[in-house]
Amino acid sequence: MKKGDESMREQLKKFKNQDVVLTAEVKTVKYRRYADRFSKYKKNVHILLKNIKINGEFIDHIWLQERNKFYEEYKPLTGQTVKFKVKIKPYIKKKDFVYVEDYGIQRLSKIMSKEVYDEQKPFKKK
Repeated sequence: MKKGDESMREQLKKFKNQDVVLTAEVKTVKYRRYADRFSKYKKNVHILLKNIKINGEFIDHIWLQERNKFYEEYKPLTGQTVKFKVKIKPYIKKKDFVYVEDYGIQRLSKIMSKEVYDEQKPFKKK
């Protein structure tokens, strides 16, 4: 395991099963398998988020998987800083023939530019 992986895992572990607001730069939006781009149910769109900030913690990167229908919506956000609500979810992955707990994100709100999010304040209590 690379040192960077361990620290990222530990950073996300603090927020395990919590709903948090994430701010990040959209680096890449791509199909995992181009041949599956018409499937309605596969999570085939991979979004690379970089320079992530969650509750004051900085994280290098996270991959977010989405269904194909989101490709057209999120592709134009490439290069932009976005903000949205997520849940930090634990999952088990196999690494070097050993199963380890890792953490990913589950999107809870629409991904929008940071400017639009801050202007609309979609989750502020009135």
